Amino acid sequence: MSMDNQENAKPKNYSRAIAYLTVQSGKLNAVTNQINFLTSLAYQPSILTAVKSVQSHLATFNTIQSFLPKVDHLIVASPIIDYSRRATLAISGLSSPSVITGLAASVATNYKPWYEENIAKFSILSARAYSTLNIPDTSKNLATIIGSQSLSALTLQSSIVKATELSLFAEKSLFTVRPDNLGSRLNLGIDTKNHLTSSFLGLSDSYSTLMKSFESNPISYTQLNPSISRIAPIEYFSTAKLLEAISVEEDITSEEELLKNGIQYENEILLSSHLPKIDAGLYKMWKGASFFTN
Repeated sequence: MSMDNQENAKPKNYSRAIAYLTVQSGKLNAVTNQINFLTSLAYQPSILTAVKSVQSHLATFNTIQSFLPKVDHLIVASPIIDYSRRATLAISGLSSPSVITGLAASVATNYKPWYEENIAKFSILSARAYSTLNIPDTSKNLATIIGSQSLSALTLQSSIVKATELSLFAEKSLFTVRPDNLGSRLNLGIDTKNHLTSSFLGLSDSYSTLMKSFESNPISYTQLNPSISRIAPIEYFSTAKLLEAISVEEDITSEEELLKNGIQYENEILLSSHLPKIDAGLYKMWKGASFFTN
């Protein structure tokens, strides 16, 4: 495939997978955007119905693999795309019902940290709402309403969908980045390009190996701190987006923009929560610096 044909094929090739992911992610978000605050008796029936419905849809989430474009023709010239695809397949595969059931049973013994990382932080309207949310009580109430096993499964499904989303868009960014055009928009020298290629190849190998380890030993996914399990997909996505930006004209979808905004919002939540604990003036300094750089 020529460079021009490869460039033109990218949006079309990934459009089916993105569309499928967007639908499934949207159904999940529709539930988690409300679940924190709908704990009164009047809303319990609707919570149960909504959760059961979205979990029924997510039971087939791993079929996203059938919507992914073929990348076999790119692997020889760009082994990075192979590592990326292996990672995407591995993480999405954890969503199969038989795997989720076992993972949820493990998480159910200590569901609060998983609920906090995968639902509480990403289903609120403002950092202030998150800072005032009583996470222990809310998670306990939700576990009582929908059951600890179901709440655990929902938090895991949320984690897996988000990780798959990050991995998929990382792969999409890397689709047209190859050794011959890496860094071309910055006119990088050959030594710099070689170093960058080698470094990212190593990162891709490590990322793929980590995701594949969950595939061969699913329970290891729940043995990580849930905040740590999110770091790898986020960092891989962010690095892939950077490589795309310095190599080719970016093809940014609205879904990617929302994903980037979500990461930025997560950072703001964390900073607004932790910086004041260190020093009351640090958060104001960060906000001021952010204002002048945006």
